[in-house]
Amino acid sequence: MNIPYKWRILFTCSTVEFANAATAMVVLAVFIDPMTLTLNWSRTSISGAVAIGSVIGACMAPVTGQINDRYGPRGMLIISTVLVSVSCIVLSYVQTSVILGVALIVFRICDQGATKVLTASSVGKAFTENRGFAVSMVFLAGSLGCVIVAPGVQFIITIFSWREAWLCLGCLMFLGGTIPTIILLKSRNKNGLNNLSTGTDLTNHSSAFNRQELITAFKSVSFVCILVSLFLTGMASSGVILHLMSYLVSAGFSESVSVSVLSVIAISSAVGSILWGKLADRFNVKWVCVATYVTLVLAIGIVIFPYNIVFLYLMGLALGLAGVGVNTLSALLLANYYGTNILASIYGLSRTAQVMGFALGILFSGVVYDRTGAYQTAFSVLLLLSIIGLFSLLLAKKPKVF
Repeated sequence: MNIPYKWRILFTCSTVEFANAATAMVVLAVFIDPMTLTLNWSRTSISGAVAIGSVIGACMAPVTGQINDRYGPRGMLIISTVLVSVSCIVLSYVQTSVILGVALIVFRICDQGATKVLTASSVGKAFTENRGFAVSMVFLAGSLGCVIVAPGVQFIITIFSWREAWLCLGCLMFLGGTIPTIILLKSRNKNGLNNLSTGTDLTNHSSAFNRQELITAFKSVSFVCILVSLFLTGMASSGVILHLMSYLVSAGFSESVSVSVLSVIAISSAVGSILWGKLADRFNVKWVCVATYVTLVLAIGIVIFPYNIVFLYLMGLALGLAGVGVNTLSALLLANYYGTNILASIYGLSRTAQVMGFALGILFSGVVYDRTGAYQTAFSVLLLLSIIGLFSLLLAKKPKVF
């Protein structure tokens, strides 16, 4: 194929992210009530399985990042997308809690330990000019996937059942994730080159990888501050989003309104992915990132006091903008601070911190609900954590050695 390799990477990673909407929190949130009613599992049990998978995936993320820096994303993307497809199919036939738990764990391991790390970092490495816009296109594809998949899943559950919905998600990941990766990406670079931005067909990045740079980055105070901020905001956002539909229904809003709020989150994520990427190309990346953290704080504040439908849609708008902003800009901020030679490796570690936050946030909200019968206390604590995460990011200054 004569298409420059960086564009093939961008297209493939975008289609993978679109299909990976199957693993998105806004989609999982639609399954919570019907699955708990059918299988008689508590919210804590399902949240726990999701959290365990997220933690294991978080531990894998740095390794996945280094594999990408050395050998390229093809092999790991094929494995992760196939496993997600299989997990979705297993979930469509599950009858016991043990199999359900295992499938959800594998599901989250692949998402957080491989797919999320590989797509953003691969595009970030491939582009030098307009990197912000290129990375934002990946997250735009994921957001558009959520816009379509979340209401689609709700429709399938209403007409058929949640089992058929999982089966459809498995097919989506295989067709949109596995097949394009196999066709468009190469396993290794025969020429031994590593400058993806030239457009040559390159996949082996081992000559660009510098272990000493990686060690230096890990020791910087700014990197620690970034990790702390991602951990806390990850905990805050996931603790709200996964339980949002159940929370809104318990607050007296209809299921249709609650699903429409999830759609607003997905739509605003799509818009936000382009908005934040373009702003990052024109302005200081750190301050654009700070703006996303402030948006998250405002969103959770509105969640705690859902006065009416207008407030709900404003909350959905802010939550979608904040979520995609943190994900998009964290990769850009790390590239700006530490360069691209070790980007996948340090992005993998940043995903570890973020996903650990995701896991704890999901579990925290589930436990608080099961113990108190309400989400108010959990969401108030998560609001405080998001504010602390904002101040941690403000302390992160660009290192002088990179």
